[in-house]
Amino acid sequence: MKLLKGKNGASEAVPKEPKEKQPVNKKALVNGSFAMAMTAIAIAVIVVINFIVGAIPTKFTQFDVTDQKLYTIGSTTKKILDNLNDDVTLNFLTSGTPDEMISKLLDTYEGYSKHVKVKKVDLVSNPTFAQKYTSDNVTANSIIAVCGDRSKVVDYNNMYEMDYSSYSYSASGFDGEGQITSAISYVTSSNASRLYYTTGHNELSLSSGMTDAFSKANVDTAELNLLTSDVPDDCSVLMIFSPLQDFTEAEADKVITYLQNGGKAMIVSMSPAVNNNTKTPNFDKILSAYGITRKGGLVLEGDTNAYVQAPYLMVPTIDTSSDVTSSLSNQNIVYALGEALSLDDSEDATYTQTTLLSTSDQAYIKSDLSNASTMEKEDGDETGSFPLAVQVEETLSNGSDGTSDVADSSASSTDSSAESSASSTSAEEAADSSATTADSSTDADSSDAKTTKLLYFTTPAVFDADALSQMIQTSTSLPEGNNELLANSITYLTDQEVTVSVASKSMSTPQTTIDSGKVQLLGNLAMFALPVAVIIAGVVIFVRRRRK
Repeated sequence: MKLLKGKNGASEAVPKEPKEKQPVNKKALVNGSFAMAMTAIAIAVIVVINFIVGAIPTKFTQFDVTDQKLYTIGSTTKKILDNLNDDVTLNFLTSGTPDEMISKLLDTYEGYSKHVKVKKVDLVSNPTFAQKYTSDNVTANSIIAVCGDRSKVVDYNNMYEMDYSSYSYSASGFDGEGQITSAISYVTSSNASRLYYTTGHNELSLSSGMTDAFSKANVDTAELNLLTSDVPDDCSVLMIFSPLQDFTEAEADKVITYLQNGGKAMIVSMSPAVNNNTKTPNFDKILSAYGITRKGGLVLEGDTNAYVQAPYLMVPTIDTSSDVTSSLSNQNIVYALGEALSLDDSEDATYTQTTLLSTSDQAYIKSDLSNASTMEKEDGDETGSFPLAVQVEETLSNGSDGTSDVADSSASSTDSSAESSASSTSAEEAADSSATTADSSTDADSSDAKTTKLLYFTTPAVFDADALSQMIQTSTSLPEGNNELLANSITYLTDQEVTVSVASKSMSTPQTTIDSGKVQLLGNLAMFALPVAVIIAGVVIFVRRRRK
């Protein structure tokens, strides 16, 4: 509204002319409404996608890009998880910020199997939670696996391997998968296994690697002195590990009696390089009961493709027909400083023998190591392919008291023949008696059968890297195939379906080494070739634009 002066000089208001109404832009309105609708739909779609992705197991949504695959579970773990029928809760004890590596690994377990649930427990708000399962002090970032009434604590300190070689220490390995999988296997298993290892004959101590393997397989270990004790009734496996002194005759008889009544045993003799063919007649008596004879001396490999670095570091031929070695066809095994065997393949034997490992046909034996002037093959050295490790099985009836079924049936036939002659029974009665005996024998075999299992190796270096390092006086380690051979042996002897044999994963960062020539070439490319290429490309583009 404008103010104008009138005739009397007074201001008068002059009304504004009304503006014309602008027509509504229907196109803009439609476009705006469409944009708002599409935005709302997009937001809804994103929410739905996030919801769906959140429900997808982490094995399909998360990817392990670490060089060591620290968050990836292996084939052994997957096999155990695939066979789960009961639910397992992994209680992750936290206090403050949880360990990221363990947390991600637990997510992998939970994402892989519907039977595994991860539950985070705050120790600050629930400090007595662990006391329901153990009386030990449990640190933060530990895990308590629970299935029904069974539980097992995975201590945080056992999931990392520490390197103390310098003034400060750091984590050199991560064993989270091995420890967690072992705990899951333990709480879902109803069978407890116990291994007794003999003492009193200057045996080698079980290495930390071996005890870790037994622990992961949930096999308890205990010492056994056969001089003062019999083999306990709860013995699942008897182990004789590299004795330097002979057994007494009574001790040897106890071992034989245990085996002849369906016992399971792993026997590892000391390397000839250490005992120098010391005579051990009673120890040999245990082996000869199952057709095994030690040939004496050190066996060496003559085929250059069948050893590494030295003829006594053999890479043996693996017979994969046994359950112990069936998974080792693509694995390397080093069998160091071993002894050759001779096996009795008599048709009258009531047991079966399977050669697990053997040399090539170019191997040879140094019988007298004290007078051996060289490790090279010489005239007079026995040559051929020799067994290095053997598996023995014998099936027995529960009432046979150490006598095989073959022997039982033979004895039964003899007894029944004698009774038949003495009593002069008729042919019909004898036939009926024979049929009845056969039926009862069959019933006994099917219901009460038990199996003797024996594994024999001729050097501790096949399982013990410390023993190998000491014998060759150089720090070394064993291939993964040796570790798997031990795990398979445990599985076989304890009648487990799967044995946890997950190795610790190195946490050292892999380094790529480039030789000096390649380094210089890369430097020249960076300093000269790339700038020249950029200049040439710029000139070409400039010329083309000028021509246009």
